Amino acid sequence: MLHTVPAVALVAWLVSNKTRVPYINAMYCAIMSSWFAFRQQAKLDSSGIYVPHPWVRSWLGIWIGSVLTTPLIDSLIRRQWSKSALVMIGLTLPWCTTRFDPGLKKKYMFEYAVACVGSPQQ
Repeated sequence: MLHTVPAVALVAWLVSNKTRVPYINAMYCAIMSSWFAFRQQAKLDSSGIYVPHPWVRSWLGIWIGSVLTTPLIDSLIRRQWSKSALVMIGLTLPWCTTRFDPGLKKKYMFEYAVACVGSPQQ
């Protein structure tokens, strides 16, 4: 909820003001998010710093979200509801690949337990 509310508020503001999002923002997002990851641990996999997670799927979600933001905002401004629905389906694909993977939770809960055992107590 904490991550969703600002994004929904920004989309609502952009649509109500009919402000388009330039396509170059997707490139800026990719550059800045990968720079941040490499700045923290010199790799894209942040599982060692945070909790173990499917990092390739996470990056796929980040890149799909940044690329599909412009078509979503444009279709909402133009009131093209079918295109908006298709873009929203595309935005949920990374979530679906993770949510409906039967072995994912078991695998990463084990890795999380191993990481907790190996980390020093604070």
